[in-house]
Order: sequence, then structure tokens, then C-alpha cells
Amino acid sequence: LYENGIGDQRAEAIADALKSNQTLTHLFLRINHITDQGAQAIADALNHNQTLTTLDVTYNSIFNQGAQAIADALKHNQTLTTLPFGSQWAQFEAAQAITGALEHNQTLTTLNLRYNNTADPGDQAIADTIKETETPAGLPVSSNKASHSSPRAQSIGHALKYNHTLTTLRLSSNYMAAAGAETIADGLKHNQTLTTLNLGHNNIADQGAQGIADALKYNHTLTTLHLSSIDMAAEGGQAIADGLKHNQTLTTLNLGYNKIADQGAQGIADALKYNQTLIALNLECNAIGDEGAEAIAAALKHNQILTTLGLRCNNIGVHGAQAIADALKHNRTLTTLNVAYNNIADEGAMAMIDALLQNETLTHVDLGENNISFEAVEFMDVALKHNQTLIALNLKCNVIGDEGAEAIAAALKFNHTLTTLDLSRDRITSEGAQAIADVLKNNQPLTTLDVAGNSIFDQGAQAIADALKHNRTLTTLGLGYNNIGVQGSQRICDGLKHNRTLSILNLEHDQFRHEGAESFADALKYNHTLTTLDLSFNEVTAEGGQAIADALKHNQTLTTLCLKNNSIGGQGAQAIADALKHNHGLTTLYLGCTKLAVVGAQAMADALKHSQTLTTLYLEDNSIGGQGAEAIADALTGQVHRTCIQASLVTHSPICQYKETKQ
Repeated sequence: LYENGIGDQRAEAIADALKSNQTLTHLFLRINHITDQGAQAIADALNHNQTLTTLDVTYNSIFNQGAQAIADALKHNQTLTTLPFGSQWAQFEAAQAITGALEHNQTLTTLNLRYNNTADPGDQAIADTIKETETPAGLPVSSNKASHSSPRAQSIGHALKYNHTLTTLRLSSNYMAAAGAETIADGLKHNQTLTTLNLGHNNIADQGAQGIADALKYNHTLTTLHLSSIDMAAEGGQAIADGLKHNQTLTTLNLGYNKIADQGAQGIADALKYNQTLIALNLECNAIGDEGAEAIAAALKHNQILTTLGLRCNNIGVHGAQAIADALKHNRTLTTLNVAYNNIADEGAMAMIDALLQNETLTHVDLGENNISFEAVEFMDVALKHNQTLIALNLKCNVIGDEGAEAIAAALKFNHTLTTLDLSRDRITSEGAQAIADVLKNNQPLTTLDVAGNSIFDQGAQAIADALKHNRTLTTLGLGYNNIGVQGSQRICDGLKHNRTLSILNLEHDQFRHEGAESFADALKYNHTLTTLDLSFNEVTAEGGQAIADALKHNQTLTTLCLKNNSIGGQGAQAIADALKHNHGLTTLYLGCTKLAVVGAQAMADALKHSQTLTTLYLEDNSIGGQGAEAIADALTGQVHRTCIQASLVTHSPICQYKETKQ
């Protein structure tokens, strides 16, 4: 029953039913504005119910009293195994109550206390309980307002030595220093159940990384380790590499956004020759040059386990790319490779493309942001004709131009596997767009195409629109930032009237003003597949807003509509608000920076009283003032509404309020 505006009275009714029901095993009440009153009723039901195994009450407004009631129920309940209790307003007293109950409870295996206000005293209670209890299996405690001294890390590290059931521990973004990581590492040497550990976005640096690396030599259960953004340099990278040589369980390792450089990468590469379990490795943004890339390439020729490798945002250059490409001719396991933003240029790209002729395992390749021109992409024609495994290719932010687009289009006529193609910001004009459009008329596998940020103008849009009338597979199309103008938008709209597959369409920054908006409004009356439409930054005025509003009264398939940064004003908002009273499909509406002012906010407030489907509404940067805020508040007062209102009233920071207004 996620997001149903249930509130306390209805929660009490559900609780009463649970006392007699003997079949229900899973109950999900997330985001339902339940407070202590409703929680106490549910807790009382747990004392009688003998079948419920999973109860999810996250994202409600349960304070210490409600938490205490649930804690008391846990002492007697003998069936509940899973209790997500995150994102409440409970404080450390609640953590103490719930963890205290675990000393008596013999069935609970998974407890989620993420995003509460437990702070250090509550975390100490959690740690003490982990030592003593034999039940919690998953315990995310991310972002619980730890202090800089990391006493929680030390407490939980000690607790890991004694606990025999915990499988997942997330401690990211907790101001943890090296000492905290070393204590966690010491716990890992003894712990035999933890499989996932996230220490990302802390300041554990090389010293902390060395502690974790040493623990990897002794630990025999950890399979997933996240160490991104921990301020680790080459020394820490080499230590982790040494740990990998001895570890035989780790399958996923994230070291992104550190500075291990060539020296650290060489260590990791050497470890890959010995390690027989790692299947996913992320090394993005690590200052790795061609020497580090060459070492990794040499390892790939021998490693037969790794399937995913992320090298984005390094500086491997031409030589590094050539080395990786040569390795791909021998490697038989890698399926996903990301070398975007590495300055590999044409020479490196040609080597990669040549490798695709021989490689038979790669399915996802990202070559974006590499200054690749059409001279390299011309070779793609041959590669894609012969390659039968690649399903996703990213070439965004290069300089392939029309000739490159034409080469890719020619290859697509014969390729039968590629489903996702990103050619955004590639200096393609209407000529290249026409070549791509011609392929779309007959191509069968392609489902996602992004050509945003080019210069296809109205002629290119016309060609793509004509292709949409014939294409039967494309579901996602990005055309934003192409200046297609009024005529181009009208052509696209004509294509939408005939197309039966497209579900997501992005046309932001395309300068079609209210005339284009009116065309889209007309198309929406006929199209029954589009679910997401982005018309932001298009100089749409009140007239366009009124036309779209009229379409919303008829269209029942569109679920997400983005009109941000237009000029629909109060008049356009009033029309849209009126349409929302009749529309039963729209769930998300973006109206940020649309000059709504007080009148528009009041109109949207009135719509909120009647809409039965809208769950997310963005109103930031609209100068709605105190009167507009009062109108929105009045719409929410007296009813438990499930809409997340985002409004910049005083600052530019969004306010996301899930609680009842009276609180």
C-alpha cells in the first residue's frame, strides 16, 4: 500500500484487521503519513498476529513513542523476520528501544534503521546489540549524523567480531577517518557472514585502505566492497591489490574517484592475474595514464573472470586505448567496458573498433567524450556489420559529424543486435539525421536513440518524424537542444499520431514556442503510448500551456510531463490545474521556473484537492510568495495527501515534505 495517504485512522483499521487475519505475510505501508498513534495500533496487532513476516513502515512520521511500541511488540512477536524502519523521526532512545528488543526477539533477521536521527548514543546501542544477538542480517546505518571522531565505526567494528548473521553494512558518508576503517577491518578478519560493505565517501585514505586490504587476506565471505571517494592514492591502491591476490570471495570492487594513478593501477592489474573471483571492477576518475592502462590490458589477456571494467575519466590516451583494444582480441569474458573521457582520439578509437571485429563477448561499450572524429567512426561500418554481440554503444560528445552518422547508419542496416545508441552532442546536422532516420524505417532491434545536442534543425526533425511513422521498435528518443523550431516540432507531432511504440520523448531547448506546444497538445489526443514528455526551456507561453491542458483532459497515458523554464504564467497554470481535476494518468509534473506567481500557485493548490493520481509536483523558482505557500498548505491541511511538493520559498533549496502539514 505504498503512498496511499493512509494516515493514523486507516492504519488503526488495518491493525485491527491484522489481529484476526491468519494469511497475510507481507505488509508494505511506506510513505503513508503514519505517526505514533498509527504505529502504536500496528504494534498492538503484532502482539496477536501469527502470520506476518515482513512489515515496512519506512518514510512515515514515527517518533520515539511509536518506535517504543513496536519495540515492545518485538519482544513477544514470533513471526516477523523483516522490519524496514528507516527515514523516520525517531532519535537514539528509539534505537535503544528497538535494539533492546532484539535481545528477546528470536525471529527478526533484517532490520533497516537508515536515515534516522540516532547519532552516536543510538549507534552504540546498535553495536552492543549486534554483539549479543544472533539475528540481524542486514543493517544499513548510512547518514545517521555521526560525529567526526567516528566512535560508531569503532563500536561496530568491534561488534563484527561477535556477530554471526549480519550480511550487509553500509557506512558511506559518515566522516569516518583511518582509525574507524582499521577497526572495521579488524572486525572483518573475524567475521564470517558479512557479504556487502560500503565505506565510500569517507576520509579513510591510504592508511584505512591498507587496513581493509589486510582484512581481505583473512576474510572469506565478503563479495561486494565499495571504496569510492575515500581519498586513496597509489599506496592504498597497491595495498588493495595485494589483498586481492589472496582473497577468493570478492566479486565486485568499486575504487572510483580516488587517485591510485599508474602505480596503483599496475598493482591492481598484477592482482587480476591471480584473482579468480572478481567480476566487476570500477576504476573511474583515478588519474590512471597509459602505463596503468597497458598493465590492465596485459592482465585482461590472461584474466578469464572479469566481466565489467570501468575506466572512465582517466587519461589512458592513445597508447592505453590501443593496449586495451589488443587485449579485447584475446579476452573472452568482458561484457561491459567504459573508457569515456580518456582522450583516446581517433587512433585509440580505431583500435577499439577493430577489436570489435574479433571480440565476441562485449555487449556494452562507452567511447563518449574522447574527441573521436568521422575518420575513426568510418571503420564502425565494418565492425557493426560483423559484430553480433554489442547491444549498447555510447559515442556522445565526440566530433563524428554527418559523415560519422552516415557510417553508423550504413552499419545499422546490417546489424541485428544493437538496441541502444547515444550520438548526443556529436556535431550532427540535418544531413546526418536524415541518414539515421532512413535506417529507423527498417531497423528492428534499436529501442533507444539519443541525438540531443546536435544541429539537426527542422529538416532533420522532419526526417526523423517520417521514420517514426514506420518504425515499430523505438521506445526512447532524445531530440533536445537541436533547435528544431516550430516546423520541426509540428513534423514530430505528426509522427507521434502514427507511432505506436515510443514511450519517452525529450525535446528540451528546441525553440518551438507556443505554436509547437499546441502541436504536441494535438498529438497527445491521438497518441496512446507516450508516457514521458519533456518540453522544458522552449519559450512556451500561456497559450501553449492552455493547449496542453486541454490535451490532458483527453490523454490518459502520459505519466510524466516537464514544462519547467517556460513562461506559462498564472493563466496557463490555471488551465493545467483545471485539467488535473479530470486527468487520471499524470503522476509527475514539473512546473519549476514557469512564472506561476501567486495566482498559479493558488490554482495548483486547488487542483491538489481534486487530483487522485499526482504524486510529485515541482514548483521551485516561481515567486509564489506567502499567499501561494498558504494556498498549497491549505490544500494539504485536513487531508493526508501523498504529493511531494518541491518549492523554493525562501532559498533555492527544495523542501520535500512527506509529513502532514499540521506537524
